[in-house]
Amino acid sequence: MKNLTKTGVFIAGFFTLILLSVPISAETATDDTGDVWVHQLGSSGMTYREYSGVRDNVDITSVSYELSDSTVTATLTVAGEIVNDMYHTYIIYLENPSGQYYATYSAGSGMWIGNDKYGGEMGQLTDPVSGDTFTAIFEINHPEDSFNLYGSATESVDATEAYYDYAPEIFAPYYEGSTDDDEPVDDTDPGDSTDTDDTDTTDSTDSNSDESTDNTDNTDSTNGKDTGTPGFGIFILLAGIGIALIFTKRKK
Repeated sequence: MKNLTKTGVFIAGFFTLILLSVPISAETATDDTGDVWVHQLGSSGMTYREYSGVRDNVDITSVSYELSDSTVTATLTVAGEIVNDMYHTYIIYLENPSGQYYATYSAGSGMWIGNDKYGGEMGQLTDPVSGDTFTAIFEINHPEDSFNLYGSATESVDATEAYYDYAPEIFAPYYEGSTDDDEPVDDTDPGDSTDTDDTDTTDSTDSNSDESTDNTDNTDSTNGKDTGTPGFGIFILLAGIGIALIFTKRKK
């Protein structure tokens, strides 16, 4: 009887370990195609306009991350393929009030950079590209429960023309189509390509807005993102203990 009880506890512990391997934080944001914008230099200065159609290799379809223990796996997928040249750049952003992590790929090289309240860290990415997907896998020393997630893809044609896509698009400097192109460019507000009077960093079109580090705004499922539940590992552990108790009672 004691052997049976020990077997039950062992089985319960085994399944608990399997459950604990589930990522404790995960998020996926899908993005529509056909939402690329063009940044151009013309006679009236720099302007943003919406690109007509799908811009292959730039148009993002999804961005995601998983955090399991201290290992982050982040991906960015585009329509077309991830291009290995100096004109295309792909970036995945993970941010929260404690710090930021960025993974980038361009010109055949991938790397990640982290900066949080404990200090900075960085590293190279090994074989980060497969077809239409850029994948960054790296370790962080001080994992948080969750991050705000977004990605960007850029194609720089020349000094006067570039194509951009952000996912989710609320992080784009051109969000809500703010072009206002009759005025000079205002460097103090990256969310407004032209308005010299706008220095309000709370503007929803401003990438420096507090919204970019506000967990209550940008990780909410109402924004169309699938957000992991912080502290989910605790519930899994409790479930495993419950299974062990059930086996023990049945064998008495």
